[in-house]
Amino acid sequence: MLSDQGNAWWIAQRLVPMWRRVVLSLALATLSGLLSTIDPLLMCRLIDIELPRHETLRALLLVIAIASCLLGRFAFLFMSMYTNFSIQQDVGQALRIAMLEQLNRLSAYYHESTPTGEKQSRLEGDVDNISELGADITSVSTRSLVFFIANVIVMVRLNTYITLLIIPFLAIFVWIRSYFRSPMQHRADRAQKESGRASSVLCEYLSAVPQLQLLCAEKLMVEKTQSVWTGLLRARKSQRKMELAYIGAINGVLVVASFVVLSVGSVQVARGILTVGGLVAFYAYVTRIFEPVSSMMELYSRSQRVGASIRRVREVLECDQSIEGLGNISTVVYPLARGISLRQVSFSYVRERPALEDVSLEICHGDCVALVGPSGSGKSTVARLLVRVADPALGQILLDGRPITEYSLAAIRTAVSYVPQKPVLFDGTVRENLLYGKPTATPVELQSVVVAAQLMPVLARFSKGLEAHIGPSGHRLSGGEAQRLAIARALLRDASVLILDESTSALDLPTERAVFEAIGRRRSASIVIVISHRLTSLTWVNRIVVMNRGRIVAAGNHDLLYAQFPQYRQLYDTDQRSAIN
Repeated sequence: MLSDQGNAWWIAQRLVPMWRRVVLSLALATLSGLLSTIDPLLMCRLIDIELPRHETLRALLLVIAIASCLLGRFAFLFMSMYTNFSIQQDVGQALRIAMLEQLNRLSAYYHESTPTGEKQSRLEGDVDNISELGADITSVSTRSLVFFIANVIVMVRLNTYITLLIIPFLAIFVWIRSYFRSPMQHRADRAQKESGRASSVLCEYLSAVPQLQLLCAEKLMVEKTQSVWTGLLRARKSQRKMELAYIGAINGVLVVASFVVLSVGSVQVARGILTVGGLVAFYAYVTRIFEPVSSMMELYSRSQRVGASIRRVREVLECDQSIEGLGNISTVVYPLARGISLRQVSFSYVRERPALEDVSLEICHGDCVALVGPSGSGKSTVARLLVRVADPALGQILLDGRPITEYSLAAIRTAVSYVPQKPVLFDGTVRENLLYGKPTATPVELQSVVVAAQLMPVLARFSKGLEAHIGPSGHRLSGGEAQRLAIARALLRDASVLILDESTSALDLPTERAVFEAIGRRRSASIVIVISHRLTSLTWVNRIVVMNRGRIVAAGNHDLLYAQFPQYRQLYDTDQRSAIN
């Protein structure tokens, strides 16, 4: 839910850090607007006084002065535009950084439920719209306002009667603006929503092309993409039609106003009330009112479009779907002295179906614990709670004897290293991906984790070894190779707690056993928690916890569980038969 803060005030706050440039832009825009009011008066004097008197020198000086006004006007305008551009870039950069920092704070649920393309659309298109408007709104509105007021003052001095005839048209302009405001905002919101949806579908399409080819579903996805693009096209056409209707209505008013000025002014010239130079100057001012009015009109139209972008960006920046990181304990003692405690923990992704129910578990310093059980039994949920991707609905988790909520999120995630089944790798080299775990790692440390994670055979495939480029999302690696690289990266962190959540599922059994044995020998972590369906490779751990339907149903070493708990025996025998086959 958005705060009550208005969009205009929200934009103004974004401009505060660069107020000096904003003031400079305002000054330049004001000077440009003032210069725009001088040359018609000089033209009036030229026509009415100097030319009839045949004062060639004075006429030439007036022409030079008129040209100087035009040159100065454009010079100040261009400097203002360049200043605006620098403001625009900085506003956009600051907004993107703020959004990225906020996205880092938002919960896993937010990221899992929000398409990547939607987030990308807000970071790119919406931020661009906001930064452009933010940079223009002060200078364009100031220049237009100064130009408009100065013109009206001069017009009153030239001919009060004709000026008064223009006032009703200003009232009509205000009415048209209020009439079009609501439908323009509604259509702008719809167009932005369709734009985000189209971006999301396109992102999904481009990331899944190989799988679509294997499914022979290319045509189906093209039709889906075409459908959302058609929706976007309709929304943009509807938006633009409304904007053009608004522009047409305003320009119609201004055309009629110009017609009135020329008609009445011509009559007054014929009667000797107004000079020819005065009429030329007056008409110049009326036609130039088109410029500030048109600028303000376009700025208003843009503000309606950008209003949708502001709301979409503010939805991210003000979103409260985040894990509260209010704890003031900034470090976790390494190694852990008292381990981890889960006390009557319950958690649900969906209200009607608990993922964990009244789970209590003690994991002491030095423990190697395996969480096993059928799919959906709650194993991975325990891991997610330990790294505070989510918080329990009921119960409490203690880390080294203190509630986990008393630690900062950075402290927890420094102390707990989590490796998921599908690790995220980045476009770059093997070395660069490893260094995400520890940027200051030495060559000896890198070599150590490479050996432990059984990465040597992988590096042997590449002539460049650690400098081998693995491509976007590590596509040059197989599933098992990617998992080994992720495990090596986690080992490099030297965290107090290491959680492997099905992170060896793509490895063959001998390689998996070798990785686990190496982890057992290293014992750099105080606690190792392994989540796996493959029980035959877990006999090395000192405790196995069996889960089912969100509850712990048994715990002990392999021999005890195999002898006394039929459910574990059945899981183990099934896995052993699969390994043999």
